Amino acid sequence: MDILLSKSESNNSACILLYGNKFYNSAVHCAYYRCLQHMIYILKIKNSWSDTDIQSQIELKKEGSHQFYINSINSIVNERKFHNKISELKLLRVKADYKSENIESSDCEMSIKYSDNIINVLKNIKI
Repeated sequence: MDILLSKSESNNSACILLYGNKFYNSAVHCAYYRCLQHMIYILKIKNSWSDTDIQSQIELKKEGSHQFYINSINSIVNERKFHNKISELKLLRVKADYKSENIESSDCEMSIKYSDNIINVLKNIKI
């Protein structure tokens, strides 16, 4: 298994454990990075990109790395549902990691659902 896919799966496992132990902020973080790592994997395989190639693309586009991954995958799937879910998940991750407020159980549950839906879309991309 590819290292990025393995990291994605590890983040999923961590997310479930963290949620079960009521570490909601950390669970949301893992739900988001699960998706991000899977997106990077797809971009690398689909475009035959190395890590250096991806960095060059990010610099060329002059956008943040996360937004580059999201926009690149969004252009492949071209689904409003995907864009909405990844945008909502990203907002929850920012709240979990950087805001002076805690993630509630319901927000965490929503992030897990978003993550599952996003991964299902990603798994259907032909690479």
